[in-house]
Amino acid sequence: MHVYKTHQSMSRLDARLPSQSMRVEKPQPGTSNFSFVPECDPSQLRREASALHCAAFGRDVPERIADRYIEAHSVALPRVAVRDEQWMECVIAAETDLEALELALRTREPDHVLCQKLKLLIYITEAFPEYYGDFVNEERRRFEGFYSLALHGLRTVYKYLKARWLLRTLV
Repeated sequence: MHVYKTHQSMSRLDARLPSQSMRVEKPQPGTSNFSFVPECDPSQLRREASALHCAAFGRDVPERIADRYIEAHSVALPRVAVRDEQWMECVIAAETDLEALELALRTREPDHVLCQKLKLLIYITEAFPEYYGDFVNEERRRFEGFYSLALHGLRTVYKYLKARWLLRTLV
């Protein structure tokens, strides 16, 4: 009985609300103030993969990883705003510290295009056995572990401060 009364009261509430106020419509592709890159250039995506891979792993990107990045980009990030794509091109052309920028942007704007693209590259590399050592440590090295943790903690602070400065100069 109680559920029935609640249902009736919700029906009356719905009847009082204008039906159009409850609708949320997505803007149509040509009507919003955003314009999207229709199809990303594979050579530009290869440059992005190379720069992001170098920032994340400190070495050149293998051809297999670059090819997978291009394939995955069309699925995971099919619509990138022109402004974001131009920003990425500018940052890569200026050879900016992408690792530092991603660190600062991850805290401020987790959905930023740089964060999404770096996550995509990391997801791809996790699937390859030659990157196992980059993600997993199987050796017991307690002293070296604490030393590495302290060193990387200081490095993170440095990268964050550097990124804050870079964002002020770039934006």
